[in-house]
Amino acid sequence: MVVRVARRQSCAFAFRTYLIIMARFKIWSNTAEFMSLEDIRPAAMADLHAYWKGAVGDDGPPRQKDISIQGMPPECLEHIALLDFTNPPTKAKYLIIGSALKKLLGADPTGQYIHDVYPESIYTEIHAAFAKAAHQHEALYFRREFQVLNKSFGYDRLIMPLRLDGPTIRRILICIYPLDPKLTSANQWQDEVAKLEDMERRERRFESAWAESLGYKMVTAEDENAADEEDLDDAEVLHLTDPFTEIDDPSGPRKSM
Repeated sequence: MVVRVARRQSCAFAFRTYLIIMARFKIWSNTAEFMSLEDIRPAAMADLHAYWKGAVGDDGPPRQKDISIQGMPPECLEHIALLDFTNPPTKAKYLIIGSALKKLLGADPTGQYIHDVYPESIYTEIHAAFAKAAHQHEALYFRREFQVLNKSFGYDRLIMPLRLDGPTIRRILICIYPLDPKLTSANQWQDEVAKLEDMERRERRFESAWAESLGYKMVTAEDENAADEEDLDDAEVLHLTDPFTEIDDPSGPRKSM
């Protein structure tokens, strides 16, 4: 992006915008961290890890054939997924996914690659976590939590690498439980994500308004092309709008320099 100077006489407009956003919303945040395997919860997930750990041999993580559905805690079966995995982790594909995870996802991704199911920011994090487990030949326990307004939601995820017959990690067994047991379907978290996305859009619009109030205008490549076509000779008119009410700035349009 190109920064173009655009003089403003005061910060009143941006300050008013700041008051609006602070009055309407509380700050949201999200945390993501790897946790100690000793702190795994719920109990069914801890039991699954104990089962996986019991199959670890001198030559590395368990082979897929060393793990059986019958040996897993029955309470966690609907919360597990098995993925085909390549290392480096350019691809990971769902082979099996439990019913509870399908309901949480709102779809059945069996046979699909992770990068076809999730947006880039999410599948990049997933691939990195899988690669870490594969490289270390160890299980990893991961927690992610979101705070939106007065609500909190998130999940615990256990990642367990598996081999086929050779030494290379070719399967990833995961188990996921929502932090809130009442969170059972996609529409519940999708509503919260929609709120996050809306807040992000408002934040970007606020930042743009704030920059303009300080004398800067963020101009995209499309704006530059339009300006060239109109032959404005750096005399572009800025039409400012309140990013929350969509009401025009009463001080009227400003010209950039």
